[in-house]
Amino acid sequence: MKYLLVINLLIITSLSPAQNNQNEDLGSPNRYDEYKGYKLDGMMGIQLGYHPANFNTIIYTIGGFPRYNFVAPKDWFSISAGAPVQFGFDLLSSNAGTFVSFTSDLPAVVDINLGSQSTSDSEYYIGGFIGGGVNYNLSYFLYNTQKIVSHSFGPVLHAGLRWIYKERPVGFRISYLKGIINNAEKDEWLVNDAADLYPTFITINATYGIL
Repeated sequence: MKYLLVINLLIITSLSPAQNNQNEDLGSPNRYDEYKGYKLDGMMGIQLGYHPANFNTIIYTIGGFPRYNFVAPKDWFSISAGAPVQFGFDLLSSNAGTFVSFTSDLPAVVDINLGSQSTSDSEYYIGGFIGGGVNYNLSYFLYNTQKIVSHSFGPVLHAGLRWIYKERPVGFRISYLKGIINNAEKDEWLVNDAADLYPTFITINATYGIL
């Protein structure tokens, strides 16, 4: 019993400094700033666009995802503000004519990041993120003499996984945009119901950590 008491006293004694340090950290006004900083990912992927009148498109995209971790108390956790900007262009030509398409995303998002690549100091092998915000999409389509210019603005949700592959920071991202504000006009010959007036965009990206 004496030995158990001695061991318990040693454990309590060893934990006391750590507890004091923890309390000091909690009392520090900058405890959320320790791992703050910028991150940048490169992106490439594919965007599926669902437009009024069942007019659907598939466009390959390329872009960048800069973000700033404004809350980062740990190397494995951060809250960031970012802008996963991307552009896409496609050109198809056949006997029926020439089809030109262009798309661009200009979003602003706030994300929760966990694990790998959450901060510049993170050494974890796997992680992920989830977040949302708003997005403006500009899409342009030209088929022979027919031209469509689509402006869409609305809420965007996105999430992804990040991991280290052969010492390189890579990842996967998927996003969903609903264009609740747009320039689509209701035409009884083309639009069957009000739901068709809202363009929808689903984007799938592969990401690569640059900074």
